[in-house]
Amino acid sequence: MASRPNTVEARAFIEQNGLQENARVFMSESGWLAIVVGTVPTETSAARIKALATSGKIPADSFCSSGRGFTQSIDWRSDPPTLQRANADLEAPFDARPLTWDEKRFLQAGLSLLGYYNGLLDGAWGRGSQSAMEVFAWEVAETEPFNAHAAILASITEQALKNGGWRIRFFRDFGVSVAVPDGSVVRTQRSPTTEVWRDTQTGIEFGFGVLSQAQAERLHSDILSEHVGNNEPYVVRVEGAAVTSVDTQVGMKYVRSRYMEGKWTSVSVLVPPAHIEVGDFVVATISFGPQAPLSLPKGGYLDRLATEMSKALDEPVPPATVSQEPRSNEVTRQPVVRGSGTAFLINDQGVVLTNNHVVEGCNSITVNGQPASVIAASEEFDLAAVKTSIPMGAYLVFAEKAGGLNSDITTAGFPLHDFLGGLNVERGTVSSLKGLGGDLKTMQISAPIQPGNSGGPVVNSRGEVVGVVVSKIKLDYAMEAYGVVPDNVGFAIRGEAAKMFLGSNGVAFDEAAATEPLPPEALAERLQAATVLLECE
Repeated sequence: MASRPNTVEARAFIEQNGLQENARVFMSESGWLAIVVGTVPTETSAARIKALATSGKIPADSFCSSGRGFTQSIDWRSDPPTLQRANADLEAPFDARPLTWDEKRFLQAGLSLLGYYNGLLDGAWGRGSQSAMEVFAWEVAETEPFNAHAAILASITEQALKNGGWRIRFFRDFGVSVAVPDGSVVRTQRSPTTEVWRDTQTGIEFGFGVLSQAQAERLHSDILSEHVGNNEPYVVRVEGAAVTSVDTQVGMKYVRSRYMEGKWTSVSVLVPPAHIEVGDFVVATISFGPQAPLSLPKGGYLDRLATEMSKALDEPVPPATVSQEPRSNEVTRQPVVRGSGTAFLINDQGVVLTNNHVVEGCNSITVNGQPASVIAASEEFDLAAVKTSIPMGAYLVFAEKAGGLNSDITTAGFPLHDFLGGLNVERGTVSSLKGLGGDLKTMQISAPIQPGNSGGPVVNSRGEVVGVVVSKIKLDYAMEAYGVVPDNVGFAIRGEAAKMFLGSNGVAFDEAAATEPLPPEALAERLQAATVLLECE
């Protein structure tokens, strides 16, 4: 059925899947535990396991074994639990083995929400999950995955689930569990054997039904007939189970049916084109029977990684003075003691985001001329959240995905404010997914950066935040080291790091599902409404 690294996870798997009556556990030569529920003839084993996995009755990573590698039988009911403990080293290569079933499932949920993972949230960390994690790490930092990436992903996932109001809901009348946005989903149709629910924010529809054999067959046939486009329909037909997924004129339609207790139970999902990635997440959460909540287990290995990351964000910031040296010889990144910088609105509570070095050492802060105060700051990430009293305007939302290499970006800020006087909007691209010296928290951008731009937003073509302007190459360093004056070499703190900072400090922000690109003029209007002048005394 499955392999697990310790008796804690083995016992949890057995109980979560209702296998207490038949499960046996064996220690293997690798040190992992094998969970066994029976035997099948060797010649039919592959087909049998595939059918069971497709029907959702066993995990997709189940496997056949002759048992020759088993070294002893384990009494999983009475043996003392053993749990591997691993050091929460953020710089270590990512290894899923110390994670529990719940932790793996939580990371799968995050990867699915962000559009990297297209599979069931089964807590089985196989090739699909690892590949998704590798793509996530590459897009975030152009590296193989490290534990730091798992910590960032866990924080983003926790915030995204909270912001979207997502929770696993068990529809008892149909015996189906699925993630729904709590608070915005309403029932629109009901009969003795069917129900339809709709999310008022995204337009995603959830359908449930108890059907006859003929009705189930007709449901799948009707959806298949609606297929349009070049993508091949996804169709599975096995004993006791059927799956159909197609692209239609009104969006993606997915239906899964299972034969249970003498009848067919079906669950369907209709996802509008603008919310396909969220739809993939919803589909991934579908399960027949009750399902555990989607939450980050507290006190576990993944939580410890997230805590270590939070420690870096929460380190106290020493007071700055006028004579303080820059943090590095390579970039211009000095505290502003008397001067100005840029910030931008991130929620409807009047909170703006800027750089920590813009506000550190200030006796007082004003935003658009109104008094303001720092509510969270991190020297490590060079970010600060500032509470303002300015009249509320349109705020910016964060992109769900990182800005890709060579993708178009736009910055906004108040460079050389005493000289230029007004908001400045510049266009450029993401030149490198890493910052100076391979820094994973920042990325290089080609948009021109001047003093006063620090703390300004970096947005993609849809007006979604992918970074926060932080620094540029220091000219005298470049001349001394390389004998050249660099052209348009600026750096921005990555949007993922900004979301990690905000989430760990309990500061609200929103993420946007993918939308259509904005015309340059509309993009500038959005930035103008949300970007503010921050002055320090």
